[in-house]
Amino acid sequence: MSVGNFNEQLVGTNKNKRKQRTQLSSHRFKTDGSALGNPGKDGAGGLICDSFGNWVIGYSQKVSKSTSLMAELWAIRDGLEIATNRGIMNLILETDSKAAKILIDAANSNWHLYGSLIDDCRFLMGRFR
Repeated sequence: MSVGNFNEQLVGTNKNKRKQRTQLSSHRFKTDGSALGNPGKDGAGGLICDSFGNWVIGYSQKVSKSTSLMAELWAIRDGLEIATNRGIMNLILETDSKAAKILIDAANSNWHLYGSLIDDCRFLMGRFR
C-alpha cells in the first residue's frame, strides 16, 4: 500500500519487486500488531527500510490491554509518526490488517471506537506523497 493514497499493492511478485526497486526514493514500512485474547495483552511494532532494503529504524511497544485491531492501528500510527519525524517523504506501507486498511479508507470514523486513532493515521498519511 502506498501511504500517500493508501492504494493496495501486492507484495511478493517479481513484477512488484522490480517496480519497487525502481522507486529509489521510497522507503518500505512494515507493521504488525497482535493481542493475546480479545481484548488481551498486546504489542505493536514495525520497521522502516530504505529503497535498497537496508534497515533504517525499528520500533515496538506494549499498547495496553486491547484488541488486535487496535494494536495494528497503533503500529501504523506510530510508524507514520516516526517516518514523519525522520523527514521521510515517500513510503510504501505493508500491513497484514485488511480491517485497518478498510477503516482508514472509510469516509467517516466518528462512530468507531478507535475513531481518534484512525483519524491520527489519516492525518499522518496526508504528509506523504
